[in-house]
Amino acid sequence: GKPLTPKDGAQVEMNAPTGDAKLTIPKVDLQQHAGSVTCRLENVHGNQEETVHLNVLAAPLITTQLPKQEETVS
Repeated sequence: GKPLTPKDGAQVEMNAPTGDAKLTIPKVDLQQHAGSVTCRLENVHGNQEETVHLNVLAAPLITTQLPKQEETVS
């Protein structure tokens, strides 16, 4: 795979008290981003690397126009 950078829209947020990290990919692509993802973090104290499997789900697609409905509530 290729590195994801802020230029690609990828954002990593760290929660220092819990040690949790969150990866956000705003414009995710079903083909490009699904599969194994390795997250590598580095600082002056060393580095850590974890690999996980990323499932990318598509949003539902409405194929039939729904009828317009109005309701008056009094």
